[in-house]
Amino acid sequence: MNQNRPTVPEVYPLIIDYYKKPDNNCGGSLHCVLDDGNLDDQNIIFSIGHAHEESDEDGVRLGELLLRMSITQRRKLYNLPHRTSDYGFSDPRTQSS
Repeated sequence: MNQNRPTVPEVYPLIIDYYKKPDNNCGGSLHCVLDDGNLDDQNIIFSIGHAHEESDEDGVRLGELLLRMSITQRRKLYNLPHRTSDYGFSDPRTQSS
């Protein structure tokens, strides 16, 4: 296993918090990755560049973490509830089953 690879449980809360930031309810600078599911390296690199242009430091950091993850890990994250349409405006980590 790659020791430098972030885990899904480590990155998932960062995605939730990223969506909570003002104007990020659709994925912010990482929209094409987080909201649209374009999970390949090329789209993540593009999104990191967009985050740089927008001075979105959190977007840059999150994009760099995603880039270090496997495509399988990225798919798992994408399939977890994180988009506004998945859970409205509340945090899925605090919802009871």
